[in-house]
Parts: sequence; structure tokens; C-alpha cells
Amino acid sequence: MARSVVLTIVTMILAAAGSVFAQTPTPTPRPLVNRTDILKSPEDSDDNEESRPLRGLRSEDLVSAEAYRRVKFTKDEKAQYKPATRSGEKLLKIYIAPDCATKLVVDVSDPRCTENFLLFAVSYFSFFVGDYGQQFGELQMSGDSLIGGRDLYRQGMLLDLGDRDIGSLNKQSPEVVALSSFKIAKTVDTATKQRDDLEKAGIEVGGLRLTSKRKISPKNSYLFRFISYSRSEWVGLPQSYDSIIALRIDRLTTDGFAVVLWKRLSQKTAPRLKPDRTDGKKTM
Repeated sequence: MARSVVLTIVTMILAAAGSVFAQTPTPTPRPLVNRTDILKSPEDSDDNEESRPLRGLRSEDLVSAEAYRRVKFTKDEKAQYKPATRSGEKLLKIYIAPDCATKLVVDVSDPRCTENFLLFAVSYFSFFVGDYGQQFGELQMSGDSLIGGRDLYRQGMLLDLGDRDIGSLNKQSPEVVALSSFKIAKTVDTATKQRDDLEKAGIEVGGLRLTSKRKISPKNSYLFRFISYSRSEWVGLPQSYDSIIALRIDRLTTDGFAVVLWKRLSQKTAPRLKPDRTDGKKTM
């Protein structure tokens, strides 16, 4: 008797629950968006229209096949710059990202960002790696600014040379000597101050002003020193290098790119930043 009563109660509870569940709408799963079909790795041939997916990179580091297509130079452009490339200068196109895209923050309400997000990766370029992308990006173009450096461990300093032929620059040029003579940081605290000074008023060296940001100006040349301080947790990333690059913004294109001529003047190993020493007193 008691058993039949219990079974009846359980049956009623299950029936009621089934009625409730039946009234609850089944959520429609959000479709997965696979963007690997538009990605292309740097080693892909320029003539290969197929895109090969990249693995292990964050979304902001990926470079689309469309972006790589946009930074290619035509045969006519290559012929136009042949005299410069014969003298050792290299050709580069960098996208000038709008102000709505700064670092990892993108204002999606601005149509300039939503329409051009595939190009943001090619607004960064690494002269050390020789490729585009935010992951290794040493130099960035955004708004009206040329920006060197990314953070405490990757610092860039820019020197404005005005309308100068970079082909004539070498290690013995006075500006290059002054820039290379600047003593970079060896401790975390010193590097922090160095970064802050570069971002604010700049650092004066031999009467020259070094800053991490300069205005983008056509027909203008710059010296760019970039220091990548190594960190033990950076596995697989380039680290510990200190390079000086001469670059010239030859012209701005109608579709938002800057054509840049550049050449490497020096490269050496950068120090590993040390923690700052205390005064020896014990802290409570």
C-alpha cells in the first residue's frame, strides 16, 4: 500500500516537471565562426591565393590574406623604387589604423573600425621578425602618429630627422652615434622611468629629443631604436635584441597606407632586466 502511494507521488512529480520543461524554449546554440579560412601564414607564396590557417596565435595577432594582399607592391611600384632598393633600402607598406583602434581596445560603434578590422594587424611591423602583426610589432601607425614600442619590456625611441635621405646614413653618422650612445635600462625600475619619460616629455641625448611617438609626415625620415628586454616566460618569442633602424615615409596612399623605405643600421643583444635592489633593510 505504502509502496503504491510513493510510486503515485513520484509519477505526479515527474509529470509536473515534464510540463514545466516542455514550456521552456530550447535555446538555439550560437553558430561557431571559423575565421581560419581567411588567414594566411607569412611563408605562403605571394602567388598562392589559398589561405593557410595559423594556429596558436591570439585573434589580434592574426594577419588575414586580404591584409597581406593589400600590403603587396605592384610591379610598377617595385620598378619605381628600384634605385632605393639597390642601395640597400627595403620597401614596406603599413596600414594607418584609425583612432578607434588603439592597442587591444576597438570601438565597434565606429564604422572605420568595423569595416577595416582585418587590416589592423598590418598597422604593426617588426623589423626583427620581418613581418606584420601585433604579437611582434615594434612599430605601429595609428591616427596621425608613428608609435614605437609596446610596453615595459619592448621600448621604442624615435628621432625625427626631417627630410633626409636615409641611404646616406651609417653607423658613423652623428645622429646614429648619439642614439646608440644612450644608455638603456638594466633594472625594472629604470626601464619603467625610461618608458614613462619617452611617452611624456621625451629624453634628451646630445641635444636630440627621443620620444616613443612622432607625427606621421610624408617625405620625412626617422631613426628608430628598439629594445626588446628578455623575459624568461616568453617562450617562442623573439627577445633580447637592441636594434637601430632608419626609416623614411615616402608617401601616403589614398587607401590609408604609408609607403616606407627602411634599412637596419645596427643590431645587438639587449640585457635582461634585473629586479631593483633594496637598501638591505628588512621590511615589515
